[in-house]
Amino acid sequence: MAPRLNRQQSSAADMTPEPSRFALCCMQPILNPERDNEFYELLGLDRGASSAQIKKAYRKISLQQHPDKLRQQGREVTAEDRARFVRTKEAYECLGDARRRKVYDHLGELGLKLTENPGTVGQDDVMRTMSHMTETTRCAILLVVLAFVGFFGVLFPVLLSTNVDGETDVPWAVVFLPVWVVDALLLVNHVGFVLEYFTHDHGGGDDDDVGGAPPGADGDDGDFGADEPEPELPPDAPLSIRVFHLVQFMLVLVFQILLVWMLSTPSQSRGSWGVVFLPLFIREGLALLSLLPGAFASIPAPSDDDA
Repeated sequence: MAPRLNRQQSSAADMTPEPSRFALCCMQPILNPERDNEFYELLGLDRGASSAQIKKAYRKISLQQHPDKLRQQGREVTAEDRARFVRTKEAYECLGDARRRKVYDHLGELGLKLTENPGTVGQDDVMRTMSHMTETTRCAILLVVLAFVGFFGVLFPVLLSTNVDGETDVPWAVVFLPVWVVDALLLVNHVGFVLEYFTHDHGGGDDDDVGGAPPGADGDDGDFGADEPEPELPPDAPLSIRVFHLVQFMLVLVFQILLVWMLSTPSQSRGSWGVVFLPLFIREGLALLSLLPGAFASIPAPSDDDA
C-alpha cells in the first residue's frame, strides 16, 4: 500500500510546483500501474465527481465517522475508527484540491507523495509499485533510456565537438536537433499550462449548493468538527504566473535560435554576440523584477504571544 499523507505534509504541499504534463504522462505507467482509486472509494465517488460532490460526500461521511459523533451515539471510539476518519480526511484534502487531484489521478498516492515529500517514501514502496508494471511498459522504458543515452549522450556531444573542431560540416540546426526535441516537449507543456487556466473553475460559488448534512444536523450540538475544520484549499495558479513562465521559456528558445543562426553564419559576416545573448539578459531582468515585490514587502514584528 502506498505511504500515507499526514497533515503537515499535505499543508506544506501547497507550495509544491505542479508536475508538468509531460512528467505526468511518462510516470503514470510506472508509479500508478494499477490505477489507484482508494481516495475515491473512501468518499464513495467515481473519478468524474465534481468539486461540489466531493465536498458533499466528505461532509456526509464526516458526520458518520467523526470520533465525537461516534461518542454521541454511545459507541466506543477505537483506533481503527480514528484511522478511518483520518484517512477520509486525507482523501478530501487531496481530491478537494484541483492540483493535487490531478497528480493523484495520474500518479496515484505514491506519485503524490513523491512530488510533495519524496524523502518520506521508502524504497520498498517504490519497488513494490513498480513491480506491477506491464511488460510493455518495461520494454518502453528500456527503449527510451537507450534512445536518450544514444541521442543526448553520444550523438549531440560528438557532432558538437567535431563541428567546433572543424572536422565535420554538419549544419548547426541538425546538431541541435536533440535540443529542438526537448524544446518542443517543453513548449507543448507551457502552452498547455496556460490553456489549462481557461478550463478550470476559478469562481467557486458552488458552496451554497453543496448540500449534505451541515454541522449541527441530526441533533448535533453545533460544535461538531470545531477542532477539525474543513481544510482550506489553495487557489489555482493565476494566469499571470502561467504566462510569465511561458515568456521566460520563449526567451530561452529565441536565444537558442539566435545562437544557431550565429554559428551558421560565416565568421566574417557575423554580427554582435550581444544580440544573441539579449534574450537571456531580458529573461534574467524579468526574473529579478518578479522578486522585487517580495524584497520590499514589510514583515510584521513578532508579537509577545509568539515569543
